[in-house]
Amino acid sequence: MSNMPAKVIRMRDYGRQMRTGVHAQQVHDRIAQALKASRRVLLDFADVECVGETFLDRSLGALVAWHGATVLESLVFTHCNPRVAASIGRALPHAGGPAPADGDSAPPGAALKPPVHGKPASRKV
Repeated sequence: MSNMPAKVIRMRDYGRQMRTGVHAQQVHDRIAQALKASRRVLLDFADVECVGETFLDRSLGALVAWHGATVLESLVFTHCNPRVAASIGRALPHAGGPAPADGDSAPPGAALKPPVHGKPASRKV
C-alpha cells in the first residue's frame, strides 16, 4: 500500500437499496484494488437508503475472510444514514462503525467510531 490520498468509492453507483449480493463482488473487487493503491479507502454511502446483510457479507465480509479483520482499519464509512450505519454495525461489530454522517472522515491512523446499535427492546413485566 502506498501513501497516496484516500480512494473514494461511491456506493450510490451500485444502487440506492443494496439488499442482495448482485453488485457485491464488484464492490469487493473495487475495494481490493483501491487498497493496493492507497492506505485508506472511503466508502461513501451518500444517497444510499439501505444496505442488506447479503450485500455486506459478500462484499465486506469476503474482504475480512480473505485479508483478516485488520483490513477494516483501512476502510472509512462516510455519509451513512442511521439505517445504513446500523446495518454495517450489525454486520461488522468487531470493526467499529461508520464515521459521522457529516462527511468528515477519520484521519489516517485514527480508530473508527464504535458500532452503532439500536435501542434495546423494552421489557414487558
